[in-house]
Amino acid sequence: MRQFHVMEDVQLFDQNNDSILLKYYLLEEKSRDRKKNYGILVEKCHVAEDGQYHVEEKEKIPAISESREFVMETIGKLRDHQITPMCVEEIVDDLVTMESMKNHG
Repeated sequence: MRQFHVMEDVQLFDQNNDSILLKYYLLEEKSRDRKKNYGILVEKCHVAEDGQYHVEEKEKIPAISESREFVMETIGKLRDHQITPMCVEEIVDDLVTMESMKNHG
């Protein structure tokens, strides 16, 4: 079973001064052996003048880690640096590699 938890939102403005909302979600899945795995979903949304928004881009990275804490820290870094769906996979891969080297290096 997969669950989505909205964790962070960041509102930005593009070069045309249009409002963009970046939404970061924690994904939670149980594996066949009942262990929890955590991943990330990032959405880039265009916000209309009436406040409604529609998703322009999204990227899902499932099963990054069994550590909820590590994935939450990763979401915080993505938010702080306003990472969009277009490049989130590369950034998360780098963060996972760095964490792995720190733990096994």
